[in-house]
Amino acid sequence: MTMSYREPSKEIDSSSSDSDFKNKPLSWPMDLDSNDSMDLDRDELTDIGTEIGEGSILGENPTQEPPPNLSNFRFTLDNPVHGHQRKPSGLEALDNPPLPMGTLNRTTLGMEIEFLLAVTASKGLLADPHPHDLRDLTNILLSVDEEDPKFQLTARNAIIDALTRAGMVAVKSIERDSINFTPDSDFGWGDRLDNKLNDVNGPMLDTWIGNYTWNPYRDDSSNTNLAIQTLLAQFRQFHADNGLALHQTIPANIAAVGKKVKSTFLSGAISKAMRTTVRTVWEWNANQLLVRWKNELEARARTQVDPISVEIPGANPKFRAWRCAMNSEVSADNAFPQHYDMSFYEPPMSSDELPLVPGLYKWFGAVLKTPILDYAHPETAAAISKACTTLRHYFRIHKPMSNIPTGLHIHFGQEAGFTLLHLKKFTTLWLLLEQNLEYFHRLDRSTKGKFSSRPLRNSSRLAKCVLRSEPGPECRWRLRNTDPARSAGYTQLMEQYVPPDVGLLNFHWDLRQVIEEVWQYGNITSLAHAMGTKTHGHVDYRVSGTNRTDPPGDLTQTLEFRLMQGTLDDEHIVRWTSICRQMIIFSRDSSAQEFQDGFRGMVLGTDNPIDVLSLTRQHVEWFDNRINKVTHHFEDPVVRWASPFCQTGGGNVYEDSMDRE
Repeated sequence: MTMSYREPSKEIDSSSSDSDFKNKPLSWPMDLDSNDSMDLDRDELTDIGTEIGEGSILGENPTQEPPPNLSNFRFTLDNPVHGHQRKPSGLEALDNPPLPMGTLNRTTLGMEIEFLLAVTASKGLLADPHPHDLRDLTNILLSVDEEDPKFQLTARNAIIDALTRAGMVAVKSIERDSINFTPDSDFGWGDRLDNKLNDVNGPMLDTWIGNYTWNPYRDDSSNTNLAIQTLLAQFRQFHADNGLALHQTIPANIAAVGKKVKSTFLSGAISKAMRTTVRTVWEWNANQLLVRWKNELEARARTQVDPISVEIPGANPKFRAWRCAMNSEVSADNAFPQHYDMSFYEPPMSSDELPLVPGLYKWFGAVLKTPILDYAHPETAAAISKACTTLRHYFRIHKPMSNIPTGLHIHFGQEAGFTLLHLKKFTTLWLLLEQNLEYFHRLDRSTKGKFSSRPLRNSSRLAKCVLRSEPGPECRWRLRNTDPARSAGYTQLMEQYVPPDVGLLNFHWDLRQVIEEVWQYGNITSLAHAMGTKTHGHVDYRVSGTNRTDPPGDLTQTLEFRLMQGTLDDEHIVRWTSICRQMIIFSRDSSAQEFQDGFRGMVLGTDNPIDVLSLTRQHVEWFDNRINKVTHHFEDPVVRWASPFCQTGGGNVYEDSMDRE
């Protein structure tokens, strides 16, 4: 990663050498966009003093600088940095409690991949908007409203079925947070409207003959109850004897059988009125059985466990398999014809006024969720690739573009938990490199907007306190006023990791102040709260605890990286994931001397971050080659509406012949 100055008006030289990097320091401060400066919104200052927890504030707003150059990352599996080992003491030992001998502390990984799927053409179209794309559209949904839960579940379950066919452990989970749905005998969480046309069990059920003889020595009530119980038992046994899946029997089958219950299945001295009663009650009970059978089947299916998933005590069991949910924020509402290259496109015939592009389709905003995975497992990267290529093979999924707000959210955890020292080191490293890492992603991912995440260096609660004095005295010097000895101890601890001799000439004072305050926190919960933002940060601290994170519960006890745009380019995903993971591993395993030397070297420009963090040079070159020469951020190609969907296969989702910058 070449962290040197780059003038915005100049072209990016992706061939910059390693020696060029080492002769140039990191550029601070790291705010390119004047609208994204370290100034604060007035409404974001409310109650900062009561929210910040422990920590101090001081400083002024920095000026802005051009972005750094980029170069070289490497994808390694678990390759922790083994530093010089020394016995910690004092606050260091308190903030970094040792694990019992033999305790596993694998780096865990969970992803949320957002994408936009074209389910069917809009109502009124007389032809496929893209007839040359052979991936099917679910035309049965032409007349179904996109807000109908059955439309949403049909799209969601088609995704899960495709992953299952590819051999992945994917479950049709209950997602009440995103889909407002109550199952009934006709439609459950695992159903699809397009499958409802297939009456699988009907032909065989037409051959079933049930029998109950009305007992003249029993009253009508007893006979009715016994008749219903007998016929239900026979009904279920007929399914078993003929290999019929109970969940594939539909209410129409129940109604057809009910007619025969009334007319032929009841024998003996029974009145017409009682025949009607038995039929009505039998049908109601049979439909209730269908609901129960279907719920039991779906519940069993939801307990499936991916064999390469990691079981974390206390974690939600649903994190053991692949899942998919709806995300209503992922939509085409912000995309219009002017955002596309409309050349070479011939619109379809329509019975109504033709909708504006991309309104030629009904869309489904989806988020694919991985199970908890072991980053170092040899099948982890392959599983992510299979999921991406499978979805691209079966479905028309919109190519990534800034007007389609999709993101990639990566949750990293530690099997035995993060320690407070680990999080302080990681936060220091992230603040140091944050702006450099922004250039690896599209400009819209870090500019102020509804769907972007916010930089921690200027939008976290802690940074706001450092950068402004308005919050009030309760936010200033709290820790040092209440426990000056402890504060002094934390300052000494910080200086073991953050070199005190890296001063104003090399390192912007405001950022230095934010980092100094990070080291003043005495527990994980308060540090996590201080690093929170008004919406979402580039990294969300979903952690709590004292000196080691608590077991998972309401919080996943993970660091959630939210900076990257959504994509089904598996190579892009794996490269960015490896970068984030190496930052976590270096923060965990580096000794005080290694961390301090690396920090100093990166700031002064004497050491390459690639070498300090053990990154893969080819990965950084991959990002560097995709930097837009105008925005100095990751490319945002203009999508041609003649080919708006991800190409099949793996890797690049764009076609060079169809998309251009």
